[in-house]
Amino acid sequence: MRDQSMDPYITQNRIRGRVWGVLLAAVICLALVAGCAAKPSPPPGNDVIETTAPAVTENPVTDNETTGVVRGLPGTREERLIIGLLEPDNINLNPFASGERLFPVDPSGYYQPIYETLVRYDPSVMDYEMLMAQRVRVRDDRIEIGFRQNDKWHDGSAFVSGDVLFSLRAHEMLKTPAGLLFEAFVTEISTPDNFSLVIQFDETQINAGMRCLEVLAHTLIVPEHIWAPVLSDASTLEQLEEESIPVIGSGPWSLVYRDEFSFSFKQFEEVNSNENTPQYLTVLNYHEPYLASYAILNNDIDVLLGSSMLDEVASLEPLLPLEGDILELKRIAAGEKLIGITINPDGNDILQRKSLRRLLCLSADTKTSGPLLMPGSPAIGLTDVLTIPSVMSKLNRKLLEAELLTRDDEAVDRLISESGLTLNPATGWIELNGKSIDALSLIFPEGSEHVEKACNAFAESSKELGVPIFLKRVSEDVWAKAYRNGDYELIYTETSINESIAAISSRLSLIPGVGVPLSGLSKDRFNGEEGMRLITGLVDESSVKEKIALFEGLSVWTIREGIFVPLAGGDVDSALWNPQAFPSLDFRSFISLNVHIGTFDFIE
Repeated sequence: MRDQSMDPYITQNRIRGRVWGVLLAAVICLALVAGCAAKPSPPPGNDVIETTAPAVTENPVTDNETTGVVRGLPGTREERLIIGLLEPDNINLNPFASGERLFPVDPSGYYQPIYETLVRYDPSVMDYEMLMAQRVRVRDDRIEIGFRQNDKWHDGSAFVSGDVLFSLRAHEMLKTPAGLLFEAFVTEISTPDNFSLVIQFDETQINAGMRCLEVLAHTLIVPEHIWAPVLSDASTLEQLEEESIPVIGSGPWSLVYRDEFSFSFKQFEEVNSNENTPQYLTVLNYHEPYLASYAILNNDIDVLLGSSMLDEVASLEPLLPLEGDILELKRIAAGEKLIGITINPDGNDILQRKSLRRLLCLSADTKTSGPLLMPGSPAIGLTDVLTIPSVMSKLNRKLLEAELLTRDDEAVDRLISESGLTLNPATGWIELNGKSIDALSLIFPEGSEHVEKACNAFAESSKELGVPIFLKRVSEDVWAKAYRNGDYELIYTETSINESIAAISSRLSLIPGVGVPLSGLSKDRFNGEEGMRLITGLVDESSVKEKIALFEGLSVWTIREGIFVPLAGGDVDSALWNPQAFPSLDFRSFISLNVHIGTFDFIE
């Protein structure tokens, strides 16, 4: 059902003030997802094929006793791609569940082997590309979407616009993140015919059209005739039993069967896959990185998913395969992100001083933090302050470099003086009125040793400039809430993968003082209104040339205001690949983004 053709749309809605931060989860938690259940509606007409969820493999019977559940793998080894999943907790079959980068059903649309989204954002063209949708137009007060007439679901039934309407209403009724946005912005959704859908939104709301389109890029679409009966018996996510969840979508793979050990899929006949795509796909679960590394080196599995544990696999002592020498594994990366530290210009009296914020920016050391946070990508430059590296590479580097300050004694002394502060040579600390300034708090989410090391490296570098920083490790929920509410001094920040213009506007507009002047904070200390003017222009602009100019303007503004310290940027690790069985594998059959393939080196 995939269609890679582009159909540019025209965005005419304008921002009228501070951009609403409802997409925060997509910006710093990488989770713009959904809930589950909707008011059931009657299935379509007689042309629909009734289906049920596949059953587990039957137990063989020996002397009237069962001997356990049998794991069956379809096809021959040459016909079957085997994926090992390093994080079994990320196994998911529910397209309405909350979560990101789950497999094989990913509500965020990152993995799309079974279900698909209508569109996805392509940063290379700074626009959305079509998936299930054939065309999309954003008007002043509505989004018009057209569909192809011959697309089908895995059970053979026709895909129609009513399926999209049903899916969106399900989120709206359940008040999922996507549903809450639709509820706030959308006034009506209609289906003029079976192959078109119109989403009308409140044009007085801030940036409503772009916000809705961004949510559509992260919302899986399901067949109404399959899910309506299921949701009639389960009105909440908690009530939905895993064994009752049907797995019938429109993506490249259709479910053959599942048991307690594995999932097996076959190519969907309606998908025009190339000859390098295997006929079958099987997903196996691995709880131990050691066993997973052994399996991939010995060709028991072809692809290993589980990005947060790939470094752990790399740290293991290399294992010899059963036959021959150690194989050359490939690192698979899909999409990009930018990582850094956001400085709150209203965090305290010290941070309200622009020169002090710019001094903190001199503490950046991407050559140290880059390999820690994104080991598969080269270190970024200090001009990479706005968004992902592939977009920043399109900008005028000389223009941005002219705004940077060099970390030398002259620049440090000048910034300290401009801040109304002094450096005590005896203690090495910056002082205000003869007293050392209080240490600044840097909030970061728990769970990653590399994140903590990168934050600690920044704190040590800042210490050399006379600015004390203490690290505050918190849960992901507390971290996200602090960012959303502007309740921080310094905070570790990650962009969403392949950050869109809508996501950039959300992230920047959440910084205190952007668009809404802060009481007691003058423009010479922080010019948030200028930032909002540039954000407004970026969202409204349709010309790529003008978008690039506005990206440059926002980057210059970010540097001058001293509100973001870049730490790392580049490709997001997704998998390890042993290319021996399938040397020309088409990763787009299950990873929705373009992938980058690089050499994977085991660390001794």
